[in-house]
Amino acid sequence: MLSLEPERLDYRISTTEMEVRYTEQNGVNINVDVTPLVESGEMKYHQMQLNFSNVAELRCITLNFYEANYNAYELNGSNPDTGIYQVSDSQWLEQECGKYDPTDRLQLKHYIVVGYDSYAELLASAYTVDIQ
Repeated sequence: MLSLEPERLDYRISTTEMEVRYTEQNGVNINVDVTPLVESGEMKYHQMQLNFSNVAELRCITLNFYEANYNAYELNGSNPDTGIYQVSDSQWLEQECGKYDPTDRLQLKHYIVVGYDSYAELLASAYTVDIQ
């Protein structure tokens, strides 16, 4: 069972398209449309870019995350559901840490970014957010 902790953000992913870009020098950039968590009465979309650094591995899956993992995940924590999660007690991270970061210098984490009919999983150190 995947134990998911929603990331603390002011936006929720609300997109039918996700763009993922990987470069050796700049890591992984994921572009998605988002809406504010706090309703203002107007449905306003913004473009969010998640910039992941020190990416050890990236998986792009063309399936609806919630359907593909039905009854195989649980949401934990007090943060609102943003569609961007950190996986607690990740088996994938545990299996791969010895290969990518045996001394835990990078402090890798397992992230999942969920779009409409696709999602991305990453083993990465951290990320920053740019909103447009």
